[in-house]
Amino acid sequence: MKAFFDEQGISREGLVVADGSGLSRGNRVTARIITDLLLAMNRHEQAGVYRANLAEPGGIGTLRSRMKDLKGHVFAKTGYIRGVRALSGYVHANDGRWYCFSFIYNDIPGSVKPFERMQDQACRILVEGWKD
Repeated sequence: MKAFFDEQGISREGLVVADGSGLSRGNRVTARIITDLLLAMNRHEQAGVYRANLAEPGGIGTLRSRMKDLKGHVFAKTGYIRGVRALSGYVHANDGRWYCFSFIYNDIPGSVKPFERMQDQACRILVEGWKD
């Protein structure tokens, strides 16, 4: 992983890998590192394979019951442990542009559902464009 990040010019500042599962509370990653990785993967020779393995709203996987109105526009990976919700991936906007995104919420007290709704709404804004 370190060699790939270095090869792609992705800074590892703020990255802490406590284990390989991603489930340790000792793991740390910034939204910037994730979006830099997504951008690098978008340019990679295996970009199509990589994106095809991300969840899509209304499809199979972790987004099957979320953002069904954005099917074909959002390709993402969820991440969660108690008190943390993350959603990172790509958005294909209505104007044809592609965006990389990473929305991470930490130290959530109580229900995580409001934070998932905020992630979904942020994806809608990226797809539809900002409306005053």
